[in-house]
Amino acid sequence: MYAAGEHITLQTLQANLQNIDDVQLSLTMLGKRLKYLQFIWQSCKHSNRKYLMEQPYIAQKRLQFLRQYKENQISDCSFRPVFLDETWIYSKGGFKKSWQDGSLQTVRKTSGEGVRYIVLHAGSEDGFVENASLVFKSGTKSGDYHDSMNSANFEKWFEEQLIPNLDEPSLIIMDNAPYHSTLFERTPNQSWSKESLINFLQEKGIQSPPLAMKDQVWNIVKQNVAPKKYKLDELANEKGHRVLRLPPYHCQYNPIEMVWSECKRYYDAKISAIHPVTSDAVLGLWKEALKKVTPEKWKNYIRHTNSIIDKAWAQEQLIDASDILPVIIDTNDSDSDDNYLTEGEESV
Repeated sequence: MYAAGEHITLQTLQANLQNIDDVQLSLTMLGKRLKYLQFIWQSCKHSNRKYLMEQPYIAQKRLQFLRQYKENQISDCSFRPVFLDETWIYSKGGFKKSWQDGSLQTVRKTSGEGVRYIVLHAGSEDGFVENASLVFKSGTKSGDYHDSMNSANFEKWFEEQLIPNLDEPSLIIMDNAPYHSTLFERTPNQSWSKESLINFLQEKGIQSPPLAMKDQVWNIVKQNVAPKKYKLDELANEKGHRVLRLPPYHCQYNPIEMVWSECKRYYDAKISAIHPVTSDAVLGLWKEALKKVTPEKWKNYIRHTNSIIDKAWAQEQLIDASDILPVIIDTNDSDSDDNYLTEGEESV
């Protein structure tokens, strides 16, 4: 729709989704989804019209990801894509709804979802990476992994379970969670105090003018800040691998999301029949669920993801070639887009 120059409102977008992809969403749900994806319903400065615009930094991150992913595909020395992600399961399953007729006999009661387990794994067209599965109780204070997923736990898994089990040069694809992106050195920013900025310069043997104000000190700092170096990127590079981070809000570029969905359906369908639900029972059933996703299924999920990425890349190329401006939407359209103005915006 964007590339075709169509005016986009909630109603026209809803109709397009129904016609092309048979997606059924109410206007309210569609509006919420757009806000979640960082689209905004915004007034034009010099006209009495509005347009739906994606946040520029997200568009830039997506373009960077797509370019690097496609370059790796066509390279003579391409790296094998390996996709990783975290999720969670519950000792009592994760069902939300069931068919009921209103009688007590058909109402499924639970006292809660039970103990939460954090799950981490990685896979490629060859299936799950061998010996890379990690499952541990959330809130556990003992053992090698404890409490919740954080940078220490993730880096330990990355270094000890993932990297040693990659048998060929790999492009490790993961999201941009903070604990995936720990820096070797804290990078100064403009919110730092003047004293902290001066200390940063002094540690590097750089002096600032005695009477310099903060803005002057900051300008000197900017000229002496090295490019960001991430711990995991450096670790991967040392072992002959590379890291590529997904753009924010683009989980559709990670096929492991479909893998998790299949595993959880199997797990949730079986766990309710197990009594008592011990930790060993949970771990055993989850291991069983993982085995259901064969290398052939991984290939299919990755093939589907690649088709999504290919379409997105083609769209970016079309937009670039056409030099398309943001889509303009007349305010005369009688739909409920005004309900999705971001805070501080006013309808015109």
